[in-house]
Amino acid sequence: TQDDAHIFCTEEQLAAECLRINDLILSTYADFGFDEISVKLSTRPDKRVGTDEAWDHAEEIMSGVLETIRTRSGNRIKTSINPGEGAFYGPKFEYVLKDAIGREWQCGTTQVDFN
Repeated sequence: TQDDAHIFCTEEQLAAECLRINDLILSTYADFGFDEISVKLSTRPDKRVGTDEAWDHAEEIMSGVLETIRTRSGNRIKTSINPGEGAFYGPKFEYVLKDAIGREWQCGTTQVDFN
C-alpha cells in the first residue's frame, strides 16, 4: 500500500503547508526512532512541463523552506539540493532515513505541482 495525500493551497500558503507537512513527517519518523534524517530539494529536470518562471517561483519558495527546516533543527537535519531530480511537473522534497545498519532509504516526499 501507499499512503498518499493531496493538499490544495494557494501559492501564498505553499511555504506554510510545506512546513506543516515537514513537521508531520519528522514527528512520525521520531515516533519510530529515526534520528538520522536528511531532506533534499530536488529541482527541475531537463524534461519538464511548465514555464521557467513557475519553476523559479516554486524552487525559490522551497529553498526558503529547506533553510527553515535546517535552522529549526539546529543543523541536526542535513539538507541539500538534488539538481535535476524533481518530478517533471514540479520540485519536491525527498526525506532520506538511515537505518540501524547505516543504509539510506528515500521515504517521504513533498511534491509541488503548479501545472
